[in-house]
Amino acid sequence: VSAIGGMNMGATAEPKHIRLVCVGDEEDAAPLHIRKWMETQPLQGLEMTVQFDEDLSSALAILEGGDADLLAISASTWHLCKGAPETMVATALPRRDENHILVADDRLGYLPYKSIILAENRLQRRQLRRYRPDFRVNDPYAFADQTERKAPAESGLTLQAWMEDLRATKIINGYVSERHWFDAANIDARRHMLMTDSRDDSARFLPSPLHGLTLLISRKGFPKSLAERIGD
Repeated sequence: VSAIGGMNMGATAEPKHIRLVCVGDEEDAAPLHIRKWMETQPLQGLEMTVQFDEDLSSALAILEGGDADLLAISASTWHLCKGAPETMVATALPRRDENHILVADDRLGYLPYKSIILAENRLQRRQLRRYRPDFRVNDPYAFADQTERKAPAESGLTLQAWMEDLRATKIINGYVSERHWFDAANIDARRHMLMTDSRDDSARFLPSPLHGLTLLISRKGFPKSLAERIGD
């Protein structure tokens, strides 16, 4: 039984061992985020073990059954599933990597006049147009319709591969993707961070809501002091 909840819910001392189940497949940022966090954020006096599961229902059953104390999940996935009864967001893990990247031969300021850039995310398209009004910034599916090409139905790695083929064959100048997708695909191309803390305000790109944020979900009653030790 979990160290928090179940048989030990009445215990007053904080546990020294936390069990975490992480949800997500290779296209999800949460597993990669958790692995990096475990490597770089050792919690003094607290041992943590992690198991990975691609199925949310299975992971929730593990949490609800008391076989895990926390469930790690991307904020966007948790938002889409509308949460789960008798659970709460205990804490969140801070962003450590810029979430969106530009895959192109050069940085934004040095790309050719009227470069064609594809970006699936509306916020990123708006910010790119603001930074370089000359850019021809398109949604990849709209671009496919305009040029009579067939884009893949799925987003994620499949869409990224399609856009990379367009970039490699000089049909477009670049595209916006997410760093964990780029790393997972092992693409041999230059990538440029769309920075959130640039000293130049005109080049500052706001992250998309919920993107790159990993939530830690618990059963109700998770100690607040422990949650503050673990995350933000």
